[in-house]
Amino acid sequence: MIPKHITTPIMITTHITTPMMITTPIMIPTPIMIPKIQFIYLLFQQNVHKLAFSCGVPINLNGIVGLGRGPLSLVSQMKANNFSHCLPSYDYPEEIGIVLVGSPIKNHPKIKITSSILTNNFFPSKYYINVTGICVGNVNVTTDLDSFSINKIDGTGGVVIDIGSTVTYLEPSIFEKVHHQVSNQINRSTTSDDETKLPVCFATPKRNEAFTYPIITFYLGGPGGSSSNLTLSIGNTYREYTTLARKKITCLAMKVASPSEHKMLSLGNIMLQDTLVVYDLVKKTVAFLPDYKCDKM
Repeated sequence: MIPKHITTPIMITTHITTPMMITTPIMIPTPIMIPKIQFIYLLFQQNVHKLAFSCGVPINLNGIVGLGRGPLSLVSQMKANNFSHCLPSYDYPEEIGIVLVGSPIKNHPKIKITSSILTNNFFPSKYYINVTGICVGNVNVTTDLDSFSINKIDGTGGVVIDIGSTVTYLEPSIFEKVHHQVSNQINRSTTSDDETKLPVCFATPKRNEAFTYPIITFYLGGPGGSSSNLTLSIGNTYREYTTLARKKITCLAMKVASPSEHKMLSLGNIMLQDTLVVYDLVKKTVAFLPDYKCDKM
């Protein structure tokens, strides 16, 4: 259990490799779609000398902690063999997220969902995972494994964990197939929403309405040729919003990756909320435990 007296609100990201940037200590509300991480608990057995960090500009946060694989990230400077994080649910703003750096979590349940960490020499600081397919309902929308592979010639492609991003970004052809299956399986029209900037939205089902949300599953390849499935909960896949016209809509928390993202797919923080994610930097694996309460860490 993490001590309750550590209460510094900060943002974490596996997408940035710079050291911690500390801004004003005044409590300023965080942007609506950034999970608040209130505890960072560093667990290590040796002294760390000459830890590099810098001051940042005001960003409505008390700091940014980089957890990437670059030499200046907090994880690299701590020489940590592993770290873990649990992002709180957007549905319960009073909940907190937790990051553990430098020691495995004690007494955590056995995790069965594991992916190998892949390396992209063009972007060595990012955590690439081995995604082998995506399923919407019972339909596998990806039959071409090259859709997820890293191009060794130019470094494009691949799938990264980016908890600094709100939604999940998919390559255009994959996104269109996901969009098509979601629309077909809910049997109602979908449209883009200008307020949320999300491209797949529909009228929120009424409470007494018979409605089934299509479940989305990511197939993962693990060490030694093993495989496992990361099945997303409804709350990790769809988000409900109230428009300025006071209409309730539900949107798929996924978008098309922009060309500037090098055809890279990225898993955002909505997809990983209420999920314990454990990075083993020695075994080069990332493990997932969905439906996990962060205060259990």
